[in-house]
Amino acid sequence: FIKSLIISLIIDSLKEGIYKLKNNHAIKRTIAKIDKKYKDIENLPQTLEKWLSDKNVQNKLEEFIKGSRDINIEDLAITLVKDSEFYFGDESPEKSIEIIKSFFSILNDEYLKSKEGITIISHRQEILAKEFRDEEKTTQRMIKDSHVETMKAFSGLSSQFSLDDYKDKVQSLYTKRIDDAREILKAGKIKTAKDLFEKFLSDLSKEQDVPKELFFRTWTNLGCCELELGQIKEATVHFELAHNILPENDKGIANMVTAMQLRKDYSAGLEYVNELLKKKPQYIHGICVKASLLTEMGKFDEAIDLFKDKDGNFNNTILNDAQGCYTLGFVFYERKDYKNAQKFLKKAINLDSSNPGFFLLLGLSICFPLLQKRTLHWLIPEQEITKLKNAEQFLSQAYEILQEQENDEKLENVLINRSSVRIALNNLDDAIN
Repeated sequence: FIKSLIISLIIDSLKEGIYKLKNNHAIKRTIAKIDKKYKDIENLPQTLEKWLSDKNVQNKLEEFIKGSRDINIEDLAITLVKDSEFYFGDESPEKSIEIIKSFFSILNDEYLKSKEGITIISHRQEILAKEFRDEEKTTQRMIKDSHVETMKAFSGLSSQFSLDDYKDKVQSLYTKRIDDAREILKAGKIKTAKDLFEKFLSDLSKEQDVPKELFFRTWTNLGCCELELGQIKEATVHFELAHNILPENDKGIANMVTAMQLRKDYSAGLEYVNELLKKKPQYIHGICVKASLLTEMGKFDEAIDLFKDKDGNFNNTILNDAQGCYTLGFVFYERKDYKNAQKFLKKAINLDSSNPGFFLLLGLSICFPLLQKRTLHWLIPEQEITKLKNAEQFLSQAYEILQEQENDEKLENVLINRSSVRIALNNLDDAIN
């Protein structure tokens, strides 16, 4: 259902023309990711754009959707490569199929993060919830209408089957709903995600024998929403509630560390995170929350050492993680080591170019030391003007992403800082706009 609708949306976008799409459009983001994945193949983005713009390809795509009730990405890739001649010089048809399969797999995920995808998910959630409620009503009615003597004879067995079936349905339904809402949260639709998680709590409270994990995931994600929205008190309470439900869960302990940091109870936070990292020393999320805690305490060297191996070199495993790179960049930024901050923030963006916070902090790490000088525009050296223009570009990229999201506080932060850069560059009209 969802894949069919998404591919229909893709066709509509392709017919409008790829060149008209914004850089943060799902198709554009997917092409960029494919280019990184197959970087040994020259001119892959241009070839993909040209191929996707071909009317024959679009027609084949439509034909496939109409003839297939369930969209199988592998069959789709084989069909398109075979019928639309998607080849790269010496590349084999098998390699071409692999590329197209990867393209549609990534595109499916990217579209689910887009405005259209979020609408589809929200609509689908309501359908699934209604189907579940209707099925439960039907089941209960059938049980009621059954013969009394038969129910007596098989009451124990029947009720056990009914309970197990009910539990499985609750687990399946809410896991899917939480997963979908989590994708909405990742896409930056914070308020929409928050509303969904609050609805889940309300719905879960009406169910019986709910697995603890469902409440844990809901409270955890609700805490993440509140934290993004700057609701510190609410975020703290939600993280603590989640930890109380599953006190041994790694993510729950890491979020408890964040809660202790928000309460300024640093010693308790260190106690939790040290115990966690003793058990799992390479747990990246745990390393990041400890680094954040130590940074707020002013212990920058200790925070930086968390990202190093026993030989004193930066750990490649951690630095292959976008959040790991961002956190290390943040530590250097707070330490006022802007050069190293920029180095690791750029690496974070290379690993994940969809997070506006990465672009925002990179822009700030470039412009902040220059703006502090308060130099008049005509006295700023050419080299510094170039750096300020780079900072403006990164802040504009953050703004472009945030326009599609629901984070007013972060958007305001970007606009204020971008205006400051534009004033320094003497672009007063742009600064006012």
